[in-house]
Amino acid sequence: YHLFVLQESGFSHTEIDFKKYLIDKPTIIYQSPNQVHRALKVEHISGFILTISNENLNADYLKLLQRNTPIEPLTLCSPTDLAIIQACFLLCRKLYERKDDKLYDLQLKDSCNTLVALLRSQFLKQ
Repeated sequence: YHLFVLQESGFSHTEIDFKKYLIDKPTIIYQSPNQVHRALKVEHISGFILTISNENLNADYLKLLQRNTPIEPLTLCSPTDLAIIQACFLLCRKLYERKDDKLYDLQLKDSCNTLVALLRSQFLKQ
């Protein structure tokens, strides 16, 4: 699975592909299915996590992710960017809870792909 994380607050000491990161500000993290990762220490953390399979990822996004891995964690400096990412994660969570919707699978898949595009675009800005 592809793992997308928004750490909003708290402290985490993470290792990705044997490289250690200390995260104590709003940060987005991407981990590809082939990356080795572990949390070394986590304190008072809040945020969101999206896990998504290759089958559910838009083909163009999958190619982009495969071409540009590994990706270092990215601290979010803009409060506006943070707010938009939080809103998108919240929308995905709300759509996940609407299991009776007739187009549940499609709207969940599309909303998660929108989130992936939003997060990936943040990494491309750096």
